[in-house]
Amino acid sequence: MAVVGAERDARLTYTAADEGCRDQLGPAAGRGPEERRRSFLCLARGTTFAADAMFPENLADQRILAYGGQLCALPGDRERQALYERAGGTADVIELVAALDYLCPGIVARQTADARRRQAEHDRQEAAWKAEANARCADPWPGARARRQGTAAYLLFEGGGYAVFDDRDDGVGGPGGVDGESADIFAAIEDGFIDAAGSSAAIVTDEENAAMCLTVKAFGSAPPLRLAGWDQVVEVGIASRSGRLVVPTYPEGGDSGAAGPLPDLAVAGPGHYRLRVHARTRPWDENDPDAPLEEHLLVVYPGRSTAKVVHRSPG
Repeated sequence: MAVVGAERDARLTYTAADEGCRDQLGPAAGRGPEERRRSFLCLARGTTFAADAMFPENLADQRILAYGGQLCALPGDRERQALYERAGGTADVIELVAALDYLCPGIVARQTADARRRQAEHDRQEAAWKAEANARCADPWPGARARRQGTAAYLLFEGGGYAVFDDRDDGVGGPGGVDGESADIFAAIEDGFIDAAGSSAAIVTDEENAAMCLTVKAFGSAPPLRLAGWDQVVEVGIASRSGRLVVPTYPEGGDSGAAGPLPDLAVAGPGHYRLRVHARTRPWDENDPDAPLEEHLLVVYPGRSTAKVVHRSPG
């Protein structure tokens, strides 16, 4: 008789990377445990979209499977990605979860459901913020009923400023460009208030990284000039080749834009318009410290003149 002792260490295996095994992969559902482990290893030993190995090559199959089990047990993508990166992994979240779906079927469905819940909560919070911001703004000229009009809070990004432009004019210079011309916010800053060129206008604001109140009114003809209560009123010419003149809506405007829908201001379709911009500061409200400190009123009506007219300047 001979006495045989137990092996001191586990016998480790290192499955070779085989890109061809991916062609044989099917859905995780309905596969047995061993087949699911082989499928996971197939992806784990392969390369990512960035052409890196999903797991370090010096990790044994058993270690990769152990990491896979730990990753499956974690509650969310953030925790999962943190552990995965500590293991030396380089895949993105989508690639990792696709591989883990073989070890723990249903993880993709759970991830999708979690993402939808997060998006729904984000949308709910954003809608609540927009409603609260818009409630702080009112029409400063309620007695003038325009053909199209709207009032909304406008979120200003770093540096402030905003634009009015033909969003369907793809001429030279990008949206709002006509014959190579488009408004330039830096030219507006140099002017101190506004720059207009082609089918766009850029307007400077005093505030930045905050919301201001913005009202737009589009008339079929020139409305009465309203100066009382405004710090600055300037009128310029603007064109529309497509028949649209708009102010961007948040977040379509990037990091800035109106928190509510504002109408197309080109009421007469393609052609030339006059844009009259009113601006003023608002007193700080100690009972509502988040209330906007700046307000603008845009008046638009058909008109061929391109002349800039300063109706009122600061001071």
